[in-house]
Amino acid sequence: MSNAGIAIRNINRIRPGVGSMLAAMGCLVVSDAFVKSAAASMSSSQLLLVQSSCATALLLALALMRRTPFRLVDLTQRRVLLLAAAEVIGMVTLVVGIAHLQLAVVIAIYMAIPLLTTAGSVIILREKVSGLRWAAIGLGFAGVLCVVQPATDQFAAWSVLILLSACFYASRDIAMRSVSRSIPSQTITIAAVGAVMMTSMLWVIADDWKPLEPRGCCLIAGASISWLFGYFLIAAAMRKSELGVVGPFRYSSLIYSSILGYVIWNETPNLLASLGMLLVVASGVHLVRTKSETVFRLHEGL
Repeated sequence: MSNAGIAIRNINRIRPGVGSMLAAMGCLVVSDAFVKSAAASMSSSQLLLVQSSCATALLLALALMRRTPFRLVDLTQRRVLLLAAAEVIGMVTLVVGIAHLQLAVVIAIYMAIPLLTTAGSVIILREKVSGLRWAAIGLGFAGVLCVVQPATDQFAAWSVLILLSACFYASRDIAMRSVSRSIPSQTITIAAVGAVMMTSMLWVIADDWKPLEPRGCCLIAGASISWLFGYFLIAAAMRKSELGVVGPFRYSSLIYSSILGYVIWNETPNLLASLGMLLVVASGVHLVRTKSETVFRLHEGL
């Protein structure tokens, strides 16, 4: 076979996975946009309650259709509980912070999760990282600082909440590596989202209740459905192609979020933030391409 024929065959082989990943990132950014829009008409506690309730209902319905086995003992394991706690804190800080920041800035900070996961794996799991990978991590964190801009008048304290959320989601991903593979991924996902729902119930009781508007509820329902479709498509991408091939396309979410932010809220990241996004993307792509072991077990069971 000619070189051109081999190239065409390789493109046809990776195209389904790349297409699924691009669609997945679009769905997840749309979900975040729905949440940001809904935050204008309801409190953070109500938003989190409606969102987690919709997501839990969808996941339980999916589990029943697939007849996923559930064991109470799985939900009470220490590592699963720690993972659920990280999910709760990560989601709460995201919901509180996302209403006050540009969508592209939120997504850019979240793109640092692979960097945080790699650095955390060295500290917690004693994994070995080469000097080149450490350089990529440092470059990525420099990019995050450019996005957050702590030393300028562009700094928003809300970005610290998003960064905190990213840290807890990175710790969740690290904890995922130590969870027994005998526990179905879908069970872990339901445990995490269910913990968010129970926490939001307690938060709503302590918070001032506002009458829910149909528009806000529809937005959150749309966010939950988009979120579920996004994770379905991530799982499909992981099965169709290697992570080293499709992983870099996760960063297409920055393009989507920049477009949506401009069209809906007339948001435009400044030059320093744009430079930071490029640094985060470059470092993240390098880490993904050099080590295809980023954790996706949370999504594989969907």
